[in-house]
Amino acid sequence: MLYRLTVSNFFSIGKELSLDMFPYGRLRKKKGHIYDHPAVPVLKSAAIYGANGSGKSNFVLALACLRRFVVDNTIGVENKRIEAFRLDDTLLQEPSLLEIEFSTADRSYRYGVALRAFTVVKEYLYLITPAEEEREPELIFSRSQSKDKADVTMNGRFQTTEKDRARISIYVQEFLKNSDSLLNLLAGSDAYPELAAILRWFEDRLVIIQPTTRLMNLAEALREDAGFKQMANTLLQSIDTGVSEIGLYTTDYDALFGLDDPEQKQRVLQQLTDGAEYVRLWFKGEVALAHRRGERLLVSRVTTPHANGDGHMTFFPEEESDGTRRVLDFLPLWHALFTQDTTVVIDEIGRSLHPNLVVQLLRIFLEGSTRGQLLFTTHDANLLQRDLLRRDEIWLMEKDQKGSSALGPLTDFKIRDDLDLRRGYLNGRFGGVPELRSVFPEDFVPHE
Repeated sequence: MLYRLTVSNFFSIGKELSLDMFPYGRLRKKKGHIYDHPAVPVLKSAAIYGANGSGKSNFVLALACLRRFVVDNTIGVENKRIEAFRLDDTLLQEPSLLEIEFSTADRSYRYGVALRAFTVVKEYLYLITPAEEEREPELIFSRSQSKDKADVTMNGRFQTTEKDRARISIYVQEFLKNSDSLLNLLAGSDAYPELAAILRWFEDRLVIIQPTTRLMNLAEALREDAGFKQMANTLLQSIDTGVSEIGLYTTDYDALFGLDDPEQKQRVLQQLTDGAEYVRLWFKGEVALAHRRGERLLVSRVTTPHANGDGHMTFFPEEESDGTRRVLDFLPLWHALFTQDTTVVIDEIGRSLHPNLVVQLLRIFLEGSTRGQLLFTTHDANLLQRDLLRRDEIWLMEKDQKGSSALGPLTDFKIRDDLDLRRGYLNGRFGGVPELRSVFPEDFVPHE
């Protein structure tokens, strides 16, 4: 469960920004949007509004960079180096700070890292008690980096014996590089199950979807989980995409792939012989599953049939519209939100989707018996409905006078109960909208 994300000196974000998932105490409506978490009450959702170029995507990118650093032990995203805020000379040589507060396995943590280009400056992990802010956090580890030398401090409970101290010394002196995540390194050891649980949260319970992200586990979800198929088809029937249901279409391997790549076929057969239940293969932009049934080598792929007067006509995802494919990508996410303690973060939730469809997807989540959290960026003022979102679930991002991204909740504004939030936002009452002006004279005619 995500509590708070804090970012500073990261691309368009200069001064420190922080978004938290704690409910505003004065709001009494929509109690169903609050999880009564054992540590502290937390909100189910957060929507970030802002003009183009305000920094919304960079805020999501910061979280993606933090996740990739922990999970993949890699700084940056897609070989793109992290950059400091370039409009303030005093920050150019300072590191970028990424910090997250979250809970997993009934414990709450604060993890942060300061990065400069492809180098770690500092890294830390604390055990926290968010409901008791005055209580001092318990240090698990801290690490400061100077060139190729790391100064690491570990909690005493990890160093109770000489063997424990020797293990940490070897990790730090022999294996830890100045671009490595200490959390990732220690979590790989059987000696630190608590750190392994934290790594699994980043890997399995924090899902980040950027505008071009495609999820490739739809076929596996349909094969492995009957509950997912039931939920996915129920959701599809409520949003009018034309897809009557989703399922798996199974055919012979040679009918799908032909005889063009005998080496691939041999690799598949070998993996199945070695005990694999199925083998993932790439086919027309989607994942297909190769498997055996007796002596036959088969392939199953996702199908999206449409109803016609005589029954159903078979279609496949590559034949669907961009919006329908986006919905198909969302299906495993919505299932996870209902069944797992998962935090899903979506940049541009409305990309390729009709505004009414987004409203419906959000209602299904917000009014359902869920377990996960949903954070998203959007421009869609249609979502600013009092019967849809709480005011503490709405955040606004804009540039300040120095060109740095600024972020704050809608609860910072005094708003009458009868105010139309959508109209107020579009009129610029809360910020987070572009400042538009006419730059052409009335008699302007472009030269041919």
